[in-house]
Amino acid sequence: MTNWKTILTFTYPHEAHPVKALLDSHHIPTFLKDEMTIQAHNFYSYALGGVKLQVPEDKFEKAYIILKESGFIVDKKERKKDIIEEVKQDKNTNLNICPFCKSENVSKVKHSSQLIYVIYLLLGLFLPIFRKYYRCYDCGGKWKIVKK
Repeated sequence: MTNWKTILTFTYPHEAHPVKALLDSHHIPTFLKDEMTIQAHNFYSYALGGVKLQVPEDKFEKAYIILKESGFIVDKKERKKDIIEEVKQDKNTNLNICPFCKSENVSKVKHSSQLIYVIYLLLGLFLPIFRKYYRCYDCGGKWKIVKK
């Protein structure tokens, strides 16, 4: 009996099929766990942890290398946590897709600086000055959009 190991998770089944096809083309057997449940009841996706792309344990390293080379996996170690990178915006830039790993699991973050708290303590005025950036929850990347 083969033991299966999860290599990637996706919110919806249609997001997993291109990655599954890539691994199948390299003759690596794959299995989409919870695919049918989420396809029938898509609001269960977050409760079940998404659609899990699984590969046999003995093929995991080979599949990981293939997915990393194709850009589907970005190591969190390679991303520096506190650095917010600048991404130039043009007319083709999609703000809902991570520029590093192409994931749609991103959000806009508004973060106030420490200076705001000092001004509040000294003057009693709260000035809503926020630093805005985007964050990817899959690869841990942070970026801000810079217009050309």
